Amino acid sequence: LLHTTGFAPVSIDIGGDNPLYPVITVLARKMETAQPDTGSARDNNLAFCAAYTARDRALWLDVQTRLHGVLAPREPVYIWSAGVQTSQLLARTDLIQHAQIVGLTDRDPRKQGFTLEGLPILPPDEVIAAPHRILIASYSFAQGIAADLSARGVTPERIVHIY
Repeated sequence: LLHTTGFAPVSIDIGGDNPLYPVITVLARKMETAQPDTGSARDNNLAFCAAYTARDRALWLDVQTRLHGVLAPREPVYIWSAGVQTSQLLARTDLIQHAQIVGLTDRDPRKQGFTLEGLPILPPDEVIAAPHRILIASYSFAQGIAADLSARGVTPERIVHIY
């Protein structure tokens, strides 16, 4: 794709500290003229996409396996976080079928009162006051969320880590 648009890759890096959300960085330079697609670039791109998809599937299967290890079937649970990662967690695992998700929560008051995948997004105080366990669905903020929950009196047994 770069060649056909008149660019040549100088370097390609796949990084980031979250295996579920890798950061793909491509540094390219402008070519004198665009190059026609020779087919090998297409094959390389397809191979990259296939490898990425296989890796993504394996990572989500690992998350699902961990979920089954920490949550009993049909166990009532809240999910802390109502963002993109929670959407992917619900879409890419069988969590909705495995556990009984009572609701979601998020510190962002603009999300509260709405639903995600048909699940209510509740205020954090309501979730903290309930007896059910709380699954932290945020990879990036998991430690901070767990520390905040502990500071607010939530016992470690109620906090479920999956990352």
